[in-house]
Amino acid sequence: GTKRLGAILLSMETSLAKLELSNTYLGANEVLHLTKGLAKSRSLRYLDLDDNQVGATGMVYLSEALKTNTSLAEIYLHGNNIGSSGLNHLSEALSQNRGLKCVGVTSNYICDSCAGSLLRGLRLNTYLSSLDLSGNCIGDEAAASLAEVLKKNNTLKRLVLSNNEVTNRGARLLAESLVLQNSLKHISIIDNVCDD
Repeated sequence: GTKRLGAILLSMETSLAKLELSNTYLGANEVLHLTKGLAKSRSLRYLDLDDNQVGATGMVYLSEALKTNTSLAEIYLHGNNIGSSGLNHLSEALSQNRGLKCVGVTSNYICDSCAGSLLRGLRLNTYLSSLDLSGNCIGDEAAASLAEVLKKNNTLKRLVLSNNEVTNRGARLLAESLVLQNSLKHISIIDNVCDD
């Protein structure tokens, strides 16, 4: 059924450019099949895996495919409970990937301590232009690290940190980093714990 559709479509030599598999109950085993095709694909540009059950184990498989795939430009992983372990794997993939432009890892139980690993990957990635981390548990510690990355990153154009735990301190650090950063065109920190 739907669980293996992605693997079947990607295993064929197709010109498939967009694959939307949100809310299809994909777990780690299905992601493993999907990533075998993803590693071979040269045409897929957009992959939506929102609201599935990818988890940390599925992120191991997905990250391995992302290290070598250069055609995929956008990936969305909302609500997959990847947590800190899954984010570590994604960070490693981002440090090597040369194709991804947009990454969305919203509502994945990402906290301050594990957001740092993503930022390490972002430091090495000079291709990513949009990063959405909304709906997680990111606070001032990650905002401070992100502010440091932003001072040197010239490719990120859109950053979304809405619905996290950033306070005035973190928002101030992000704002200060923008003085040295001229590529960022959109930043969102709405619905955090900032009070002014």
